[in-house]
Amino acid sequence: MKTSIALVFALLLTAPTAADPVDTDGDTLFIGHSLIAFDIPTIVQAFVAHAGGAGRTEAQITNGAPMLYNWQHSAQAQGVDARAVLPSGRFDAVVLTEAIPLANHLAYSDSVGTAAKFHALATGANAGAQVFLYETWHDLRSGTGVDVQWDEGDDVAWRARLDADRGLWQGIVDEVNAQRAPGSPKMRVIPAGQAMGALADAIAADRVPGVAAIDDLFDDSIHTNATGAYFVALVMVASIYGIDPVGLPHRVPLASYNRHAVPPETAAALQRVAADVLTDRG
Repeated sequence: MKTSIALVFALLLTAPTAADPVDTDGDTLFIGHSLIAFDIPTIVQAFVAHAGGAGRTEAQITNGAPMLYNWQHSAQAQGVDARAVLPSGRFDAVVLTEAIPLANHLAYSDSVGTAAKFHALATGANAGAQVFLYETWHDLRSGTGVDVQWDEGDDVAWRARLDADRGLWQGIVDEVNAQRAPGSPKMRVIPAGQAMGALADAIAADRVPGVAAIDDLFDDSIHTNATGAYFVALVMVASIYGIDPVGLPHRVPLASYNRHAVPPETAAALQRVAADVLTDRG
């Protein structure tokens, strides 16, 4: 099974329509909020090292902040100041995300304009830099009757909402691509939200040993725990670097300098879901 998935993944990444993956010696900058935090970049870097690469990750994190705030107040964020470090041209990949609830920020936070500014800054300094939009998810309580603060879409069930929101995330990318500098790399989506949906389906079908519900990958109703961060990092490293998630280590470092071990059977199932989502989107 592993061989067949790896072969399909390799064929996908070499297909003429697929963008070239970032070299595993290339560095990635993450810009966002607590749905990135610092564990996900740390795990991504560990996966890259396992694949033989020297690529490193950095992050600019402002908890709860929309992309616009991260642009306007980059110097006040945790981690690095993206607007200060991007002009160096060091980063071959940049991962952005928007705050949740998504509809609010599409309406009021100039998501497209801000993403376009980050894209221009990254590709202006490094002509080969690839910029990604990290698709996330809404509160797990969506559609349960709970009033989720500031979220006018909380009447829609969480799983259905992932499907409904897919076009909104892609819409940001499409609009940025329509206005990007000629010849600059296209922005792309990292489909972590779609992967979460596929994982919820796999869990419901009893295909993920040791996991009873999608909630088991969360610390609260929206933030992932270490196993959830592990799963998102699988999707990230496959999307950015073209690394097949199947066969990656089940024991990984966290930003706290602790290590987290996902049970091997659980890790294998998470890896298969991540790989399937990426191949399906090819």
